[in-house]
Amino acid sequence: MRALKLVILLLVIGCESRFEFETDKESQRNIVISGFINQSAGPYYVYISQTQSSGAPRPIVGASIALKDQENNSSLFRETDPGVYINDSEEIIGQPGLAYHVEVTLLSGEKYRSMADTIPKISASHRMTWNEYLKAFSSDFGLDFDLPVVSINLDVTLPETNKPHYFNWIGEETFQFVPTDFPDPFGSIPPPCYVTQLLGTEQINLFSNLNFTGNRLNIEEIFWREIDDSFVRKHIFSIYQHAISEQYYTYLKGVESLVENTGSLFDTPPGQVVGNFTAMEGTDIDPEGYFSAYLSDTARIAIYPSQIETFIYEECLYRGGFNRDYDPLCVKCLLVPRSSYDQPDYWLRY
Repeated sequence: MRALKLVILLLVIGCESRFEFETDKESQRNIVISGFINQSAGPYYVYISQTQSSGAPRPIVGASIALKDQENNSSLFRETDPGVYINDSEEIIGQPGLAYHVEVTLLSGEKYRSMADTIPKISASHRMTWNEYLKAFSSDFGLDFDLPVVSINLDVTLPETNKPHYFNWIGEETFQFVPTDFPDPFGSIPPPCYVTQLLGTEQINLFSNLNFTGNRLNIEEIFWREIDDSFVRKHIFSIYQHAISEQYYTYLKGVESLVENTGSLFDTPPGQVVGNFTAMEGTDIDPEGYFSAYLSDTARIAIYPSQIETFIYEECLYRGGFNRDYDPLCVKCLLVPRSSYDQPDYWLRY
């Protein structure tokens, strides 16, 4: 579920068919509400923030959020971090074919409601492959150079039906970071950290079978990763496949347009777009963002050092000297961004 939490942080704004540009970014700072429900037992998340003139949005704390199904059953979210709200009560569990929405009330009194989104009934099967090669790049000074990379490819078998289907794919990598094992009289070995981070945050991978013939889809290099010393140990790549509604697909196409204009999913974009939230009380300004309902599936593949042809230099391997002679990351692996001592539940299965 950690990955699902991260996924929603990406989906900040979007809707290509109702694209508007702000004329005064300093005076207009909009509320952004994003969240999801799927067919798992949860947890489900909602994120609330306010856009700033530049940089990342500011989290909004103290909101009250209710998840509701189409029979008006209700289940409350609780705040776990600033602007991060979780529902793990299992009072409502997402069911394919059913619709869900959220109602949000801020401390300031503004109330918002999302339009209902329906979890699709059918998904697609998918399989991952990989290959290693030298990828060509050009520097800012016009110099060409090659870097060894791992390319992650995706083979998808679409459902055999004439109905339209919509998909979104999110990439993730997990690897083990082992700090330097300095000699000590007790022979203690420092515990490793596990680093989990998203791949391809500069792009959104969407597909619709409208006007598509056949039921096989091959996506070469849906994600790629430069080979560095993180490959000195097992490296796990994951692809999270989301079967989504047509409305959410259209929304994400808008996000895709914004990314093309801003260059980063984490920047405050220059355009204001409309999601599926409506202002109910306390304001007449609809928030940005989308509460989505999707059918989720996961594929994973592990790459071992013995499978990599590129020479990998292990920066943190002990070669003599003292702590001060090594990168601080080699001494304390929790300094590595998005690292934790918690081993992912899938780590030993690959």
